[in-house]
Amino acid sequence: MENATEHSYDEIRRIKRICSRAVKREIRKCEKQKIERQESCNWLFYKQIADSLLALPDSGNNGIPVLQLENVHTGDTVEVSLNPRLTLRKNAAWYYKKSQKAKRGHDIACRKVAETQERITRLSSFKTDIEEVLYTSDSTDSETVLENITGRARELGLVPGIQQQKKKQEDASTPFYHFYDENWDIYAGRNARQNDELTTRFARPADIWLHVAAHSGSHVLIRRPKGTSYPPEYIIRKAAMLAVWYSKARHTSFAEVHVTEVRYIRKPRKAPPGEVRISNYKSVRTEPKSPKELFSQ
Repeated sequence: MENATEHSYDEIRRIKRICSRAVKREIRKCEKQKIERQESCNWLFYKQIADSLLALPDSGNNGIPVLQLENVHTGDTVEVSLNPRLTLRKNAAWYYKKSQKAKRGHDIACRKVAETQERITRLSSFKTDIEEVLYTSDSTDSETVLENITGRARELGLVPGIQQQKKKQEDASTPFYHFYDENWDIYAGRNARQNDELTTRFARPADIWLHVAAHSGSHVLIRRPKGTSYPPEYIIRKAAMLAVWYSKARHTSFAEVHVTEVRYIRKPRKAPPGEVRISNYKSVRTEPKSPKELFSQ
């Protein structure tokens, strides 16, 4: 009985360590997201510049790349970069577009910061409860306490449930991450070597290939069965979100993802694992989302 009790408390302490690491990880993520949010705050400044440009008489631009401009909202004089090939009105339209793009990013960044802060609060509260249990619980109810702690840890995603454990065992027998949605199979490489295997050997010429731009990460592949049409937009979007999630851009608010058919991918001679060249691609701008959010369990 004593051994069983000690085992229960060892397991509770193990869950506490997992929770502590999760709190630290979420705090680091939140700091990065706050930086993204701060950078996206420029949307208001861009809008003010556009308004100020429209307040000027549209006498063309005369090839001026930089303009000393009075901000009509604040009264401050600012130095503004212009496209010398465009008129003032067209430069204003460009700044409006830039403002709208930054504002969308700002909204996403604010939501992500709020979600992460909420998770930090839940994890911190759970950690406090575990500490209280370790100091105050009666050893006679250790198994019940462990069951309750494990249940809460499972709800927070700190320990796998039965279905997750089964899926993990199944995934271990396959070389790539594998997801399924509405008759579409989606694969992602787990490392550079598997990216090579996925793209240069496993993929077929008509399959759809995705990779986040300007960051290292997984190659993502949508299997396109012979004779089928191009995947629907929502499948492309899901695969793009997955590509951002499995990349160094995971903690950004949004990122660009390159999308092309495998036939337009070339592996340079003597290139390191995972490095390829692509052509004839389009870009999708999207936020990262975890497989748990994208695919039903």
